[in-house]
Amino acid sequence: MRTALFRICVATALLAAGFVAGRLTPEPVVQASVQDEKVFEMRTYTTNEGRLPALQTRFRDHTLGFFKKYDMTSIGYWVPTDGPTAQTTLVYIRVAQGRAGVAGRWHHPGQSAGIGVSQSHGLLADQVAHAMSA
Repeated sequence: MRTALFRICVATALLAAGFVAGRLTPEPVVQASVQDEKVFEMRTYTTNEGRLPALQTRFRDHTLGFFKKYDMTSIGYWVPTDGPTAQTTLVYIRVAQGRAGVAGRWHHPGQSAGIGVSQSHGLLADQVAHAMSA
């Protein structure tokens, strides 16, 4: 009986010591930096009539290189195969590091130059919708 009581007292003392030690040491802060988070972006371009091939050319000849230069990875590109949007819609998904970097890159002079060249015969996209998710 005495041994059992002694074991209970030791176990209680160890438990209390562990609790106190845990309360005295600062808790590690685990917080992902906004710069370190992966951000997925989906964009849907609705082009002006007859301008989808020019938009595809811009992506092939300029935008994909821009993405690679700034460590943005293309996940996939799609064009609807039927219906009223088949001739005017391009959808893509890409991933990059950090939300601020994704948004700020669109205003980079290199990207603006490529857009300017591709739109020399008129605007390509009538509408651009996008959504981001971390």
